[in-house]
Amino acid sequence: MNQLTKVFDGHELKIVELENEPWFVAKDVCDILSISKYRDAVSRLDNDERGSVKVDTPGGLQQVSGVNEFGLYNLVLSSRKPEAKQFKRWITHEVIPSIRKTGSYELEQPKSQLEILQGAVNEIVSQDKRITNLEETMRIDGGQEFQIRSKANSVVIEALGGKESPAYKQLNRKAFSEFWREFKKHFSLPRYGDLPKKQFEDGLRFIGMWQPSTGLRIEIETTNDEGDLNERHKTTKN
Repeated sequence: MNQLTKVFDGHELKIVELENEPWFVAKDVCDILSISKYRDAVSRLDNDERGSVKVDTPGGLQQVSGVNEFGLYNLVLSSRKPEAKQFKRWITHEVIPSIRKTGSYELEQPKSQLEILQGAVNEIVSQDKRITNLEETMRIDGGQEFQIRSKANSVVIEALGGKESPAYKQLNRKAFSEFWREFKKHFSLPRYGDLPKKQFEDGLRFIGMWQPSTGLRIEIETTNDEGDLNERHKTTKN
């Protein structure tokens, strides 16, 4: 075995031979395990678990960071990705045994057009799952956060009777606190900026339909009525 490339869940994993042992390109491993700062992760490994390996690339032979079998297992343990266990099983049950037996990891070639087609279909399904997962986890962007906050400000201020109203001057903090508490509770969020992108329109709809609680509405009405009464008294005296 000199250099082999295997694909796991759409990600390439390059394997090279170093002193008769398989070594794995560290960045490939970390990409599969969703470890973003791979250099930091590799630096935490013991010296005998990491090193430099040479790999063939379109630009020629390059020296890159690599990990041996023990280093790979420690990277797996540091990953929070649910698929990490599946990746480790694939390495321990398929890749490593095959390398030790034959000196290489050979992909089984499709025996028919049907198998080729099925492989393509499986890859499309896998990509669709990754896209769906991305859509499920994506949060609203900065522009959408601005729209959410702007509309919320308008709705709460209107409920208070406008910025010049006595209720706004006395109860604006209480009203905004109630609104954001209800918004986050409705969508089960720690903060409004964590609203999933797919629920952005639902967020705007919630804001448009929001009203203060009965108790707060009574406070707003009472405060504004008292303010109007005070203004009339001032006008009468003048």
